[in-house]
Amino acid sequence: MSNIEPATRHGRWLIESVRFAALAVAVVGAARLVATAVRRPGHRPQDQAKVEELLAGWATSSLAPFQLLDDKSWFFAGDEAFVGYKVLGTTAVALGEPIGRPDSQRLAVAAFVEFCEGNGWTPAFHQVTAHGVELGRAAGLRSLKVGEEAIIDLDTWDLDAKHNKGLRSALRRVERAGAHLVELQRPLDEPTLNELSEVSDAWLADSGHRERTFSLGRFDRDTLRRTPVLAVREAGDDTAPGRILAFANVLPSYQSLEGNFDLMRRRPDAPNGVMETLFVGLIDRFRGEGKKGMNLGLAPLSGIEGNSLAERALRRLYERGGLAFNYGGLRRYKEKWQPRWEPRYLLYHAETDLARVAAAVARAGELPDPRSLTSRLLGVVRRFPVTVALLTLLAWLMAATAIDPSLHHELLRQFGLAWHDLQRLQLWRLPTSQLIQAHSGWGWNLLAALVVLTLAERRLGSARTLTVFFVADWGSTGAILLALRIAAALGNTMAADTISRRDGGVSSALYALGTVLAASLWPGRTRRVALAAAAAVIVGPLLANHNLAAAQHLGAALVALGIWWRWQPHSKRGPDIATADRSSSIDTQAARP
Repeated sequence: MSNIEPATRHGRWLIESVRFAALAVAVVGAARLVATAVRRPGHRPQDQAKVEELLAGWATSSLAPFQLLDDKSWFFAGDEAFVGYKVLGTTAVALGEPIGRPDSQRLAVAAFVEFCEGNGWTPAFHQVTAHGVELGRAAGLRSLKVGEEAIIDLDTWDLDAKHNKGLRSALRRVERAGAHLVELQRPLDEPTLNELSEVSDAWLADSGHRERTFSLGRFDRDTLRRTPVLAVREAGDDTAPGRILAFANVLPSYQSLEGNFDLMRRRPDAPNGVMETLFVGLIDRFRGEGKKGMNLGLAPLSGIEGNSLAERALRRLYERGGLAFNYGGLRRYKEKWQPRWEPRYLLYHAETDLARVAAAVARAGELPDPRSLTSRLLGVVRRFPVTVALLTLLAWLMAATAIDPSLHHELLRQFGLAWHDLQRLQLWRLPTSQLIQAHSGWGWNLLAALVVLTLAERRLGSARTLTVFFVADWGSTGAILLALRIAAALGNTMAADTISRRDGGVSSALYALGTVLAASLWPGRTRRVALAAAAAVIVGPLLANHNLAAAQHLGAALVALGIWWRWQPHSKRGPDIATADRSSSIDTQAARP
């Protein structure tokens, strides 16, 4: 619209409103994009408490304990239901159906679908029950069977039954080896946790096992401290207990009448039968608690029927994927416990989404390798989203003007700021002018921005860094332009010339952030020295040569100090901005214990 000339005052307002709206759309779109890319669950205690309350009151699924894993975000439908989900690319995969009051579950599905569409995500629900299929159908979602969950009926299961002869032999084999079942004393001490870790590491190293997440737990010391742990031990003596050969931890059942467990790991050199000993021990424990069943988890892709393309593909994968996935072997092992089988489904929107959703579900359970370059780079982006975003924009514009210096003049004309722009209410130029530097090509301020932004975001948090960066500069720029306008009105030709030129630059924002960093230190000598150094750097050039840029730097620093002062609790113990609540940062959304 830069080539359109308004014919009336209303026309000018229309053009500027469209420009402002375009900038707002771009900013919001960029924020959405960054939020999707760096999104990770937050850790807000109030959300955790709400989830735990809903789990305790309404959860019946075997997947319910995994809603508290640190890979989940939580979407709340009021205070009566929630959806635990994980965003992978542009797909949001929910684990099971919503948990909460039955009359709120239907609303939660529809609200979550709408929430995903508003964020540009494709919604999906993984491992839902038949009830979840009905909820999804009401929201316009399709269903695809993805496996069956095995549940032992504790009222009818009998160890002495004829078909359990092989199982009894396995238990006697463990007894002859001198091993026995125990429940470890709680809370677990460090030596016991270290031994459990040794068993887990040996299990992971054997036969290519690996830790997973999303619908399964992983070895976590805090989780094991909170849950009962059954173990098979070797015989010991009076001086020391025997080695732990295998263990399993019991998960909360909440409102379910089915016992639930998670980790089940053994040493490779343990005698055959230790896993069967754990299973029988769990069965006896759950019976003693009055449970009606014991959940053995999902047998993926088993029991798939139907002739749709997706169903035929899953059935073929189950039949031919034995070497890679051993789906059939997992089904056969669970089958020997004579369970009943309950179907589990995947909910999705359209057939065209199915391939993308299937890929996201497969990725949901994978733990990233923290040593990989991608994980490290993503970790930096997650920790410093504001720094990465601003540095990327600055470097991009500097590179463009270094390649073509004539572009710099055009950028200033289109996005720089002068007094007449404020008169015309072209407020969208306030943020854009900060990113267009005063000179073309590369400058020292890129390196300065790297240092100052990184330190500020680490100490102040993302939201506060962004606030000081923009607001302090805007306050200083507005004051300087107003002062120049008054001087020009009084006949100062230099002020009149300066006020008519469009300008830009990031230096004032960096001085503002540096001043807040100095002020945020604990009261004492260090803070006094830091503030004195900041004052010398800012005020020195102003006193030496009456530089207008130095005056703007001073103004930005003063505005920043005002912002910082507003954030302080003004208590006698002194400020501690390092412990500021970062729940509003771009990288802390949703929750986790």
